[in-house]
Amino acid sequence: MPESGDFSRGGHGPREYGNDFREGLMLIRGHTGPEYRTEIPIRGPDGRIDRKWDYGRVVGGRVKEATETKAGRIKAKDAVPQIVKDRRELRRDPTLVKEWVTVKGARVDKAARDLMQRMAKEFPGRFIITELTKEQRNAAITRAQAERKREQRDVLARQMQRLRLAREREERAKQRERDEREAHVKQRARERLPQIRVIAKANDRGERVRNMGRYLDGATVGRGDVAKRSAAARGEAAERAERERVEREREQQREATDRLAQQAQREREAAANGQVRAMDGREAADLLRVSRPTPGFELPYREPPSAGSTRGGREERERARGIERDRW
Repeated sequence: MPESGDFSRGGHGPREYGNDFREGLMLIRGHTGPEYRTEIPIRGPDGRIDRKWDYGRVVGGRVKEATETKAGRIKAKDAVPQIVKDRRELRRDPTLVKEWVTVKGARVDKAARDLMQRMAKEFPGRFIITELTKEQRNAAITRAQAERKREQRDVLARQMQRLRLAREREERAKQRERDEREAHVKQRARERLPQIRVIAKANDRGERVRNMGRYLDGATVGRGDVAKRSAAARGEAAERAERERVEREREQQREATDRLAQQAQREREAAANGQVRAMDGREAADLLRVSRPTPGFELPYREPPSAGSTRGGREERERARGIERDRW
């Protein structure tokens, strides 16, 4: 800590050093209530401010106690005019108490010391000289500096708290936006999922129809003989061409169904990531294709063939006519 009159240490000038001494002394003494004020202005006879007391206690708008804190050297050219104005105020207000706090061992000019001693005799109990040790002075300064750092930390903490709350509000807003976007994507996926399931179910029915067609084709061939196969050869080419056409369309429909199922999976994955996939032209064409009836799906539900419209019907009529001829 700076010794008497040396205010160049620790990065402090005389004013900062003196303010720390005053603030620390107030903290140590407990003079921190609302009635205690610093830099109290004093007006002279002409109404202008000609003096400021370091700190004091103000009650009902009147200064009841005032303190002057001197952490180092006391120069006569500064202290004597101050003491003279203190005498003026003590004479004007008989209830006022004025204290000068000095440091033992600090240099005090003789003129200032002599005037302070005369004031103590002239105003006993009202002009008080309090002498502190250098250790007490240093403790007061350390206390003030620690309090200032604490206040700075508190200010920084409040600023950080405000920034944190602002970030949290911003993050909550972004999260709400993400949640709303994800909910929209999921809802769109849920709305389209039944359609995809219908398409897959229709594709499964088409596969069953194809299996039934193969069975019927095999049974027909198994019951026929060489002559019937020869007679049916003319129609089989046309039926085979039709089946190939139907199979091609079914295959195209199956491929479209598979693509739509893959697209649905991609949409669910995109929804989980908060993304929205737009429908492209290929997907629209696939939806149109699978929405059409499955080619050949109507085969199991056709009306049963009437007698005479097939080869079996014609043979039945021939056998009936032969029985009639035998009767005659």
